[in-house]
This record gives sequence, structure tokens and C-alpha cells, in this order.
Amino acid sequence: MTPPLVSVVVVSQGRPAALTRCLTGLSRLSYPTFEIVVVADAPGLHAVEAQPDLFGRVKTRAFDGANLSAARNEGIAAAAGEVVAFISDHAVPEPLWLWHLAATFRDPRAAAATGYVLGPNGIDPEWTGQSVTAGHETEPLEMEDDAPALFTAEPGLAIWTHPANMAVRRDVLERLGGFDPAFTSTLGEVDLNLRLAAESGSTALVPLAQVHRGAAPPARRRTERLTEAGASLMILLRKHETAEDIPASAAGARTRARRGLEADLVAGRIEPRDMARLMASFEDGLRQGEAAETKAPAPLEGPSTGVLPYGPAGGARGHRVLSGGTWQATRLREAARQAAASGGGTVTLMLTDLTARPHRVRFDPSGFWEHTGGLFAPTKHSGRAAGPWRRSARVQAEIRRVAPVRGRPEEAP
Repeated sequence: MTPPLVSVVVVSQGRPAALTRCLTGLSRLSYPTFEIVVVADAPGLHAVEAQPDLFGRVKTRAFDGANLSAARNEGIAAAAGEVVAFISDHAVPEPLWLWHLAATFRDPRAAAATGYVLGPNGIDPEWTGQSVTAGHETEPLEMEDDAPALFTAEPGLAIWTHPANMAVRRDVLERLGGFDPAFTSTLGEVDLNLRLAAESGSTALVPLAQVHRGAAPPARRRTERLTEAGASLMILLRKHETAEDIPASAAGARTRARRGLEADLVAGRIEPRDMARLMASFEDGLRQGEAAETKAPAPLEGPSTGVLPYGPAGGARGHRVLSGGTWQATRLREAARQAAASGGGTVTLMLTDLTARPHRVRFDPSGFWEHTGGLFAPTKHSGRAAGPWRRSARVQAEIRRVAPVRGRPEEAP
């Protein structure tokens, strides 16, 4: 069966460097036919124009407002794909991300899909799938292995599609009215998930559809973020719970907000004197959410433009692996940069040393993946210490580990 045409939407505001890195990662995707839609402010659009490999091959939409849901709807309007995927501007996908994510839509029951999000070390997942309620109470979804699984939601209990890594059929987005602009910065995807759950819609959890989420600098102060979180939560409760249930759900949200701040306090991110002020910001948000006007989103129209396929037919192909000791890093990084610039496929650089230094994976902005770590350290940080390794054996073990998400060297998926 022919894979569906996918439109990848990236919303960006105030982070042109992160957007450039994300787009470089998207340009390395191995997928037959996809298009990229960037919805961004002026600095973001200038970042696209500054990349000759992207300009003219990526759909762009100007958006300067501070409303993530409205910006996503702008992206949907420009998206011509059967499936619309969303990735955060500070995230980078593994090369086979779309292969795994889009394949689930061959099942006609799948209305949406979401994948795993890897944490700062680029190896251990920080998000692996959850159900969610209107009060933003979550429970992990049980998975037996890395095979995709289809979960059918029920009214009031949705399958959460992570905002950094999600996809929805375009006709479903049109019917549901896209994202509700009442959610300006957070919980917009949860509202969409709950509206899908009201129809008992099904969502696929796809472990091998992986993105690496970088540390995005906060665009707003913590007080502003807590206020917006409180307001979005109250709007969510008003839309999806009865008036009788809202007080208890709001009380639970207060408890979770306080626990989160207490964790920040223990970690040294805030001081004791900050607690009352920050909780007051959350309470301000709840009151704003109580007073906010809400209305049911209207059905969206079809795409406003035709398809603008990115890249050559078949997507970026090939996977080249370079490896060596950390003392060779300067030379090997330059070789990796040249390989990434000359090919367009996947380039992986593996640098090791004779230590137990923890392993890390990062995507270099010039277009290659870099693995670093000691030969005697476990790859996964929760694993056991490794025994003696020869460098060649360790490199082959890493190649096998990432092959499901990156492809084997010089092999097409």
C-alpha cells in the first residue's frame, strides 16, 4: 500500500536557531513524499529564507500572534497531505520518524498517532505514551514491545498525542474544527484528544516514531507560564466536565501544581519565598479561565494550497557511519559535516573513549548525528555497567540499536 502523503507542520516563535536545526533534521527524513509547512514570526521566516536548500521548497505562513492553537490552524489550512504531523521547533526527528508514524494510518480505524519523545541525553525516553483526562490526570499506556498499538478512547478519557510528536488525519481535523484558539499556549492538543475521545476515536502509539526534544529556552517567565497553564486547565474543565465535577478536578490540579513546585524547590530551581507567589499565579490563571469566553470550533475548510513535495522522490536515502576515538573528534566531525553536506542522507558519527562516561546522542546543526560515551558505560542510563568492549564491537552494537529508527548503513528502509 502506498504510504500517505504527509504534511509536517512546524510552529515557531522567537527561536530561529532551534527552527533551523529542526528543519535540517526534517530535510534528512527518509520518506517517499512529504511537505513541510512552517508557521513562524519574522525571524523564523528569515531563517527559512537563509537556507538555500529549504527556500522555495517549504510552505511558509507568517504568524506573529502569541497563540499556538491559532498558528497550528494556519498550518492545517496550508497542509495538503492526507495526514498532518506536528513537531515542535526545538525537536529533531529520527530519519525514519515519518515511516513509522504514517504507517499506522494504513489502518482505517486510526484517527491520530503519537510517538516517543527522547530526553536530553538523546537515548532515554522522557515520554512514552499516556491517557489523559480533562483535569490533566495522566496514566501510562502499557506497551509490550516496540510494535505500534491502537488504543480506543472513551468519553472523558483520551489518548494524549504529545505536542512535540503527533499526527492526525486531515479529514478528522477538518471535522473537529482543528485546535481551539482558546488554548493559547498549552493543552490545545489535549482538548483535541478529548473531542476525539467523545467520538470513541482511536489513536496509535508508535514507539519507533521518535523525536529528540532539545531544551527550549522559556519564552515567558515562570509566573506567566503558570498563569497560562491555570487558565488553559480551567477552560479544558469547563469544556469537558460537568459543573459538579469541576471543583474536585481543579483541587486535584492545584495539588499537582504545588507538588511540581515542591520538586523545583528540592532541585534548587526556585527558593522557598517563591512558592506563594507562583501558586498565586496559577490561581490567577484558574480565575481567568473561569471568565474566558469559549465556543465550539467550527469545521475547517479543505487545504488552501496544493502539495509542495519536499526533496527528491523517495526522500533522503543512505546511512553512513563514521567512528573513532574522542582524540580524533575534530577531524571526524569535519568529515561528518562534509558527508552531510554532500549527500542529503543520514550521517552518524560515533566517538568513544576508554572510560565509563555516560553515553549521549545529539543532532548537530550541520546535519549529522553524534554519539559520544565511554566503552565501559551502559548505553541506556538505567542499564548495567558494560564489560570490556572493543571499539568495533561497541560501534556495531550501537548501529543495531539505532537501526530501527535510523536505518542500517547504506540501506534504504
